[in-house]
Amino acid sequence: MAYLSVYFNRMMRYLICLLLASYGMSVIAQAQAPVVVLTDSTGDTDLWRSPGTSYFEDKGQHMTLAQVRQQRFRAVAGHGGNFGFTNSSLWVRLRLRNESKQPTARIIGSTTSLIDTLDYYLINEATGQTTHQQHGRLIPHGGQRIDTHDRVFPLELRPNQTFTVYFRVGGRNSKMMNFIVKETHRYYAHYQQSTWRWACYIGFCLTMIVVQIIFFALTRNRNSLYYLLYLLAFMLVETSRGNGMVADRYLWPDATWFKSNILLLAVPLSTVLGMRFYASGLRLKHYSPLLYRALQVDAALAVLLAGWALLHAQTTNVVQHVLLTAFFSDLLVLVACAYVWWRGYRPARFFLLATLCFFGGIALTVGWHMGLLPSGSWFGQSLNIGCILEMLFFTTALADEYRLTQQEKQQVQHELIGVLKNRNAELSTAQLKGQTIERQRVAADLHDNLGSTLTALKWMLDATNKASLTPEERAVYAAIREQVGQAYTDVRLLSHNLLPDELAKQGLATALNQLVEKLNRNTSMRFQLTGTDALPRLDHQTEFELYSICLELVNNTLKHAGATEGAIGFGLSAGTLQMQVSDNGRGLPQPPTGGRGLQNVAARVAALSGTWVPLPGPVGGILNQITVPVRELTVSSQG
Repeated sequence: MAYLSVYFNRMMRYLICLLLASYGMSVIAQAQAPVVVLTDSTGDTDLWRSPGTSYFEDKGQHMTLAQVRQQRFRAVAGHGGNFGFTNSSLWVRLRLRNESKQPTARIIGSTTSLIDTLDYYLINEATGQTTHQQHGRLIPHGGQRIDTHDRVFPLELRPNQTFTVYFRVGGRNSKMMNFIVKETHRYYAHYQQSTWRWACYIGFCLTMIVVQIIFFALTRNRNSLYYLLYLLAFMLVETSRGNGMVADRYLWPDATWFKSNILLLAVPLSTVLGMRFYASGLRLKHYSPLLYRALQVDAALAVLLAGWALLHAQTTNVVQHVLLTAFFSDLLVLVACAYVWWRGYRPARFFLLATLCFFGGIALTVGWHMGLLPSGSWFGQSLNIGCILEMLFFTTALADEYRLTQQEKQQVQHELIGVLKNRNAELSTAQLKGQTIERQRVAADLHDNLGSTLTALKWMLDATNKASLTPEERAVYAAIREQVGQAYTDVRLLSHNLLPDELAKQGLATALNQLVEKLNRNTSMRFQLTGTDALPRLDHQTEFELYSICLELVNNTLKHAGATEGAIGFGLSAGTLQMQVSDNGRGLPQPPTGGRGLQNVAARVAALSGTWVPLPGPVGGILNQITVPVRELTVSSQG
C-alpha cells in the first residue's frame, strides 16, 4: 500500500507539471503570436490574411471561452476563411495593438451576412478584462450594437493597448468568414454600396412581380398566374435566405425560431409553385406525362424533406439542405426543358435558358459555400445574377408562349370559320335546292291546274251563244272574257318565270334578258334592261335572290303602279353591286305601306347583307335602289 501511495503521488505531480508546462507554452505562444498593429496610416486590414490569425473547430458546439483558450489553435495561412457546410462552431483568434497616439475607433467583424451567430470577445492583455458582444441572424435585434445586416462590432482602443480577440461562429449554416478591421467611414461607404446592390436586386424582383400582375390582369393567362405565385414565394426566399437586410431586421427581428427555419418553409413552397409553373408552361401533360409526374414527385419530396429537416433541426445544415434540394430540382427541370424543346415546343428554349442561369447561379453558390471558389469575389453574387437572368428569360418565355397561344387560337378560329362557311354553303345549297323544288312544284301547279281551269273557262265562254245576249250582257261577257284571258296570260307568265332554266345554266344576265322579252311581249308595259353586259357570274344563291327581288318588284309594278314604262339597271363600282328597278307609275303611296311582297324583298336584301331604299323616280313613279356589297359575293367565271 505504501508503494502504491508513493507511485500515485508521483503521477499526480507529473500530471500537474505537464499541465503547467502546457499552459505556460500556450501563454508563451500567445505572447509570441504576431500582432496586428493599428496606426493612423493603417487602412483596411484583412484579419484572415494576417500571420497571427488562427482558428479552432469545436465540433461539439459547447465549449466556453475559458475552455477554448486552453486549446491548440491552427494557423489560417492559405485557408481562405471558408470552411464550407459544417455545424461545428469555429473559433478565430488574433491579437491587436493600437500604436496610434490617438484613441482608435474602427469597425471589426465580418461583412459576410450569412452567419447565424457571431460572438465577439475583446480581452485586454494588461488587465485581463473581457468585453463580449453578439451579432448574427439568430440574435434578437435589440442585442446588436451596430444596426446593419453585416456582422460587425465597434472597435475602440486607447493608445499602446494590446488586445486578444476571439470570434465564435455558430449555427446551422455554411462557415464563411472574411474578418476585417475597417475605418468607420470607409465601412459605411462600403455598406451603402452593398445596400444599394441588394436594393436594386429586390427592386428588380418587385418590378417583375408588378409586370406579371399587369400581364395577368390584361391576358388572364394561366401560366402568368402560376409564375406570379412562384415569384411571390421566391420573393419570400430571397428576403429570408441570409442577407438580413429586410426580413431579419424589419419583418421578424426577434423571432429566432422563425429566422432559423424560414428557408425550410419558403423553399418547399417555392419548389411546389415552381414545378406547377414548369409543368403548365412546358405543357408537360401533352408532351411528356412521365416528366409531368416526375415534377409532381419532386415537389412532394421537397415538402417531405423540409418536414424531415424541421424534425432534425439541431443537426440539419439549413443552407446545405436548401441548395442541394434546389440543385437536384433544377437538374430535373433542365431535362424537361430540353426534352420539350426537342419535341418542337419553341417557348421551351427560353425556359431552358432561364433554368440554366438559375442552375449556374446555384452551382457557383454551392462551390462558393464549400470553399472551392474565392470567398471575397463576385461568386458571392452569382445566385442574384442567375435569378435576374432567370426572371428575364421566364418573362420572355411567357410572352412567346402567349404569342404562340394566340396564334393557335387564331388558327382554330380560322379552321372553325372555314367549317362554318362550309356548313353555311351546304345549308345555302340545300335551301336553294329546296326553293328550286318548291318553285318548280308551284310553277307546275299554276300551269297544269290553274292554267287548265282558266283555259276550260275560256272555252266555256267561247261556247256561249252571244246572239241571245242583250247588249248589257254582251258588255259583261266581253269584260269577263278579257279578264279571263289576262289571268291566263299572267298565270302562264308567272309559271314560266318562277325559276327559269336560264338562271342556273347561263346566269342572272341571260335570265333577266329573257324575262324582259317576255314582259314586253305579254304585257302592255315596256321594260328596258341595262348594265347586264358587265355583270359577272355570281354564286347561285346570290343570283337566285337578285332574280327573285327583281321579279317581285316587277310583279308589284304590274299590279299596282299603273305604269306604262319600267327599267331595270345594274352597276358595279367601289366594291358594291347596284341594282335599280324603276317605273313611271303612281309613285310611293302616302302613307307608305308594305305588303307581303315588299316584306319578301326586304328579307332577301338583308340575306345578301345589302340595303334597299325606295325613292321617288326622277319622272314620277318609284326608283328602287338596291346595293349589295361585293365582298359578300362569290364571283365565278362568266357562264
